[in-house]
Amino acid sequence: MSKIIDKGSTLTVLAEQEIPGLDTATVTGVIDGDTIQVNVNGSEVDVRLLLIDSPEIAHYDNPTEPHGSDAIAFASRVLAGKTVQLEYDGPKYDTYGRLLAYVWVSGKMFNQMLLEEGLAHVAYVIDPPYKYYDKYLLAQTRGKNAVKGIWG
Repeated sequence: MSKIIDKGSTLTVLAEQEIPGLDTATVTGVIDGDTIQVNVNGSEVDVRLLLIDSPEIAHYDNPTEPHGSDAIAFASRVLAGKTVQLEYDGPKYDTYGRLLAYVWVSGKMFNQMLLEEGLAHVAYVIDPPYKYYDKYLLAQTRGKNAVKGIWG
């Protein structure tokens, strides 16, 4: 049986790498730091990482925001082609029809990794309470205190 623990920084899964009861998916694309494409249950879907916002990359008439390229590079390095698990909390879809989820990769919470690296901030707290909200605030504080990414 897996157990989720907080090892002082990133939420980690003890024992098995998979957490029972979560959807398992394969990352097929990284759109930006906080949005990925996955194949889950035979369907291609866009997944928006729950409770965080990373700097945007250039699209439409908007320029790349500072650290937007860093966020997508980090997400690509950690997630591209990997098997992940999706955990849901609160609303299941956003206004753009994207699936909202916490993303677990190799037993670690990716949303929280972005916060600790200073490549995202806590955002879009639409329908609280959320399971990891307090842990995310602490992770964001660690990123700020380390003067990483957007906090540098």
